[in-house]
Amino acid sequence: MPVAPRVFISYSHDDERHEDRVLDLANRLRADGIDAEIDQYETSPPDGWPAWCERQIKKAHFVLMVCTATYLRRVDDEEEPGKGHGVLWEARIIRQLHYDTGSKTAKFVPVLFADGSPEHIPTSVKGAARFNVDKPDEYEALYRLLTNQPRVLKPELGAMRALPPRERRSAVEADPPADGAAGHSRPAAPAAPDAPAEPQSRAEWVFVGREEEREVLAGLLLRPGGRRMPVVVSGMAGVGKTYLVDRVFADNRAEFPGGYVRLSLDPQNLPEVAELLAQIADRLKLPGGGDASTVLARLMDPLTLLHVENVDTPEAGRLTGIWRRRVRRPRWCSAPGCAGWARCPAGGRWRSLLRGR
Repeated sequence: MPVAPRVFISYSHDDERHEDRVLDLANRLRADGIDAEIDQYETSPPDGWPAWCERQIKKAHFVLMVCTATYLRRVDDEEEPGKGHGVLWEARIIRQLHYDTGSKTAKFVPVLFADGSPEHIPTSVKGAARFNVDKPDEYEALYRLLTNQPRVLKPELGAMRALPPRERRSAVEADPPADGAAGHSRPAAPAAPDAPAEPQSRAEWVFVGREEEREVLAGLLLRPGGRRMPVVVSGMAGVGKTYLVDRVFADNRAEFPGGYVRLSLDPQNLPEVAELLAQIADRLKLPGGGDASTVLARLMDPLTLLHVENVDTPEAGRLTGIWRRRVRRPRWCSAPGCAGWARCPAGGRWRSLLRGR
């Protein structure tokens, strides 16, 4: 059988009517299994009232502070001389215990009757939940607090879900407007069969212009006769290289039945060749991974667009040159805003960005 919670009721002797309703509250709590104590149950404690009050406050699990205008006046030591010494004594003990706990305690609970006001609650407990015990729902809430029976039980903590990383995008690319906002609507695009990935959907309805660059890039990627080669898209940060590739794929989706795979390298933490191949194989859903020949064969049949970002150092160029002996020499496609010349990542020569047109 659970131990009955001990409750001490601190109140002021405003008048006989007030004393009676405090007694009724104590009796009601005791009838409901709460070990409530008030001074009216005692005639004359052997060790005196001050010691009895201090002992009751310290032993109690909760102290109910019945707040009235008189109670507040005596707690604040603003009563006329010679009155309210009992409340003043209790208030000093309560303040000290509050101080000793760093003001972090739920032991002291302000309660009101129907004619009470929140303005009568002492400052030290104004931040606590208050209860009007004349209201059935608030008396029940107080009872739940005293007996540790919350109205709502917190469910058990479940396992965390694993979420995919956010797709990398340029810092200057804005989020799209909501569907239907400002006259925009997002067209539905058919997905390539068994495609391992899709480009950013914004490329089809935000990206405008650059017809020449799109034509050049598509021509290099889809050369007549089925000849395939790596293509380097070069330009300054933020000019929209990723969007350019995404839009070319969207324009020529039917030419890439194998879909679209985008990987982003970290120039400060480049993977090993085997790790890069494993990442590509995973995106292509190749069982058991694969070596360079296996991955290349899958990229070629069905034809898949592989987009590797941040190949902007010689080390990254050598890493992505793993198929250099199997495909033709890389060609260049420039994006607006780029410099006139750039170092070919896969080798030591200087090449024009527009070479290969």
